[in-house]
Amino acid sequence: MKLTIIVEDGAVYRNGICFSGLSWGGTPENVRALQWNAAAGWIEFNDGTPNEAIDALPVWAQNALAAWELADVENTPAPPTFEDLKQAKREAVNARRDELETSGFLFNGVLFDSDQRSANRILFAALAAQSAIATGTPYAVDWAAADNSVVTLDAYGVVGMAVALAQSGAVNFYAAKDLKAEIDAAETQEQLDAIIIP
Repeated sequence: MKLTIIVEDGAVYRNGICFSGLSWGGTPENVRALQWNAAAGWIEFNDGTPNEAIDALPVWAQNALAAWELADVENTPAPPTFEDLKQAKREAVNARRDELETSGFLFNGVLFDSDQRSANRILFAALAAQSAIATGTPYAVDWAAADNSVVTLDAYGVVGMAVALAQSGAVNFYAAKDLKAEIDAAETQEQLDAIIIP
C-alpha cells in the first residue's frame, strides 16, 4: 500500500486516491505529513524536527487510514438496481430506434437518406407532388439516393417515397415498442439479458 497523509489539509492519499477534509484523532501537533510505501516510510514535522523513519504505521496514521476508508465507502456509488438496469435497456432500445430511423429507408429497391433534413425535404416534396396531382399539373423531380445516384420521380413516386419513409419509421417505432414491453415484463436478470436489441 502506498499512503500519503497531509495533516494540515486533512488529506489522505491511498494508492493514488485522495480524500481531503478528513478528520481523525491522535495526530501529534508537530506532525506535518507521513509518507508510506509497502512496508516502510517516514514522518515529516513542522517544527524543524528531522524526518523520522518508520517501519510500522503509528496509531494516528491508522486513524487517518480508517477515515479514508469511511470516505471511500461513502463515495462508492451504489450498484444499479434491477429497475435501473431495465431503464438503461429501455434507453438503449430508444437509441437504436433513433439510429435506425436516420440510417436510411428503401423505396423501390433504392436506399434513400432519412436524417431529419432529408425527411423534411421529402415531406415538402410530397406536399408539392400532392398539389400537382390534385391540379393535374405535370411534376417530376430528380432525387439523390443515399449512394448519390439520381432517381427521377414523378408526383406519384414522390408521394410513394414519403409513404415508404413513414412506413419505415412505423416499423422501427413498433419494434422498439415491443422490445420495451418485453423489458417491462422482465422479472429476473436472466430474462432481461435474454432481450436482444437488433
